Amino acid sequence: MSRKEIDQYDISLHPYGLPHGPQPGMTEASIGKKETNELAVMVDTFFPLQLTKQAAELEKLEYMASWMEGDGE
Repeated sequence: MSRKEIDQYDISLHPYGLPHGPQPGMTEASIGKKETNELAVMVDTFFPLQLTKQAAELEKLEYMASWMEGDGE
């Protein structure tokens, strides 16, 4: 409900200090909803993670554009 085009088992990495939250328009779209079948897990690490080549190949290049205003409409 909070992010479009995020599929089951997707992982997103957020650089230190990057504010993030629901996609623009998704908070308003949730008004009146009583439940969701989503589960999100956040891992906050003390040291930077090191990605494997296999993990890097799974990157959704369009994901960062989903934060742009108007994409959630």
